[in-house]
Amino acid sequence: MKWKVIVEDDKVNLFPFIYWPDAYSSGWKEIIGKNLQNTLLEFRNSKFRYCIDKMEWKEMAEMVFSRIKNSNFGEKIIEMNKESVLGLYNYCREIHEKDFSFHTNAELKEVNENYSKKMIEANRAGLFISILEYENNILSDNLENYLKEQREKIGLQINVPEAFAMLITPRKDNFTQQEIENYHKLLKEFKENKKIVQRKNDSPKRLLGFIEKSFPKFFEKIRQHAKNYCWIRYNYEGPAFTEKELAQKLANDTISGKKIPKRISKEELAKEQEKLAERLKIDEKHRRLFSLTMEYMYWKTLRRDVQSFAFFVFETFQNEVVKRFGFSLKETRQLHYNEMNALLDGKKIEKESLQERQKHSVYILENGKTSLLSGNDALEKSREIQEEELDLQAKILKGNCAMPGKVVGFAKVINTQDQFFKLQENDILVSFATTPDMTAIIKKAGAIVTDQGGITCHAAIISRELKIPCVVGTKIATKIIKDGERIEVDASDGTVKRLED
Repeated sequence: MKWKVIVEDDKVNLFPFIYWPDAYSSGWKEIIGKNLQNTLLEFRNSKFRYCIDKMEWKEMAEMVFSRIKNSNFGEKIIEMNKESVLGLYNYCREIHEKDFSFHTNAELKEVNENYSKKMIEANRAGLFISILEYENNILSDNLENYLKEQREKIGLQINVPEAFAMLITPRKDNFTQQEIENYHKLLKEFKENKKIVQRKNDSPKRLLGFIEKSFPKFFEKIRQHAKNYCWIRYNYEGPAFTEKELAQKLANDTISGKKIPKRISKEELAKEQEKLAERLKIDEKHRRLFSLTMEYMYWKTLRRDVQSFAFFVFETFQNEVVKRFGFSLKETRQLHYNEMNALLDGKKIEKESLQERQKHSVYILENGKTSLLSGNDALEKSREIQEEELDLQAKILKGNCAMPGKVVGFAKVINTQDQFFKLQENDILVSFATTPDMTAIIKKAGAIVTDQGGITCHAAIISRELKIPCVVGTKIATKIIKDGERIEVDASDGTVKRLED
C-alpha cells in the first residue's frame, strides 16, 4: 500500500496520538455501516507524520457528506461531539489536581482506562468533522461553489471567500477565545494603572511582587487567569504558562503599544450573517449546511482546547508513573495505553524498547488491525509512505482562502515553541499547521500560511477571529519557503508568491 501524508508535526511522542487509530477503527460501523480500515502514524526523532489510504479516505468523506446532506446525520455529529468533548472535559476536571501518589497501581490503572476511553470517544466523534476537510475539502468546496453560483445568478458584487468566512464563523466562544478576551481585560487594566506601567521594565518576579503588594485585587485577577488558562497553549507536551510569563506578556504588550482589537458581539455577528444570507438568497437546504458547518467549527476548536487541557492534566499522572517505574517522561509517553495497564499490573517493560520507539516507530491500522512497530520493522513499513515531489524553485504556491486579504512581508517558518522568538511584528507566519500554543504570536503576524488544514482548522478559525489574511492547505510551504524570504500572500485568491530579493 502507498500511504499519503496529510499531517506533519514536530516535537511529539506516541502519546497522545496513540488513541487515533483505535478511535477510527471502531464505532463507525454502528453509525454509518463501515469502519476506517487503514491509517499510519510515523514517529521519527520527535517528528510526526499522519498518513492515510487516499482512496479509502475519499470514499469515507463522500459517504459522510452524503449522509449529512440527506438525513439528520449532520445534527447527530454535533450531538456526538458535544457528548464526547464534554465527557472528556468533565472527567479531566474530576482528576485535575488529584495527588496520584496516594493511589494504588490498581487505582492508577482505573484512571488510565477511563481517560483512554474518553480520549478515544472524543477522537472518534471528531473524525466525522475532520474527514470532510483534510485532503478533500468536500464540505467547503460544496458551499463555496454554491455561493459563487448565487453571486452569478443574482449579479451581486461580493467577495465569495469573505462571505464564506462570515457565514461559518461560530456564534459561541471556545476556551481559547475566552482566554484572549479575558487577557485583553487584564491588559486594559494594566495599561490604565500608571504606577504599574512605571514598573513595566522590571523583571517578572519584581513586577508581580509589586502588583501583589500594591494592587492585591489586580494581582488576584492575574493569578486566577493563570490558574484558569495556563493549559490553553499546552498543546501536546507543554509547558503550561506561569504567572510570571503572564506578567511579562502584559508588560511587553504595554511596551510595544499593542492595541486591543475590537470584537464584534455575537449578537451583531448573528445579524450580519442573517443579512448576508438574505442578500445571497440562500435556500433552506444550504442554510442548514452553513449552520452545521458553523457548529462543526465550534466543536472542533472546543475539542482541541479540551484536549490541551486533557494532555496537561494527564502529565501529573505520567509523572507518577515516572517516579514508580524509573522511566523518563519522554519514555513514559512512548507507552501504548494498554501497555500502561500491563505495567501497572506488574508486567516489566524494558526502557530500551521505549528508547527505540523515540528514535523511530510506526503505529499502524492496516486492514482493520493495529500494530506498533519499531526498529527495522518501522523502517520497512515507513518505506511505503509516498514522499512529496517538490519543485524547490516554484514561485507560486496554491492553497485555500481561510481569511481574505493581501499582504507582503518576510516569512518566518515556525512549528515549535522554541521557534516563536523568530516572529516579529507583521512577519508572515508559515507553519505545518497552527496550534493553540501559537495563539500569542499569531496576533503579531501580518498573514498566516500553512501546509495543512481546511476551513475548520485552527489557522482558519483564529485568522477569522483576528482578521488576519490566511491561506491554508498549500501542502509544501514549510518545505520550500525559507526564513526571511520575502513573500506575497494573496489570501483572497488562495495564492502565495515568492518574491525576488
